[in-house]
Amino acid sequence: GLVEVFAMFLPARTEHLGRSHGSGVVERVFVHEGTITVGPAGDPLTLGPGDYARYSGDGPHIYRSADADCYGMLLVGYPPA
Repeated sequence: GLVEVFAMFLPARTEHLGRSHGSGVVERVFVHEGTITVGPAGDPLTLGPGDYARYSGDGPHIYRSADADCYGMLLVGYPPA
């Protein structure tokens, strides 16, 4: 399937709520700098530099930075058509 690759930048003390991408979509986040809370809105994970998370993108999910800017990489994987 298709994989979208994004350079991720989230300014300090910012929150973004992502909508569902549909069934079978998987997101992966790699953190280079800063701290971010990501994942399913009801069960997010907190990541720091060097951390990685993989979670389903088929429901609401969040991206919330801590007190410093956050830099990383976001991959959104879609199932084959």
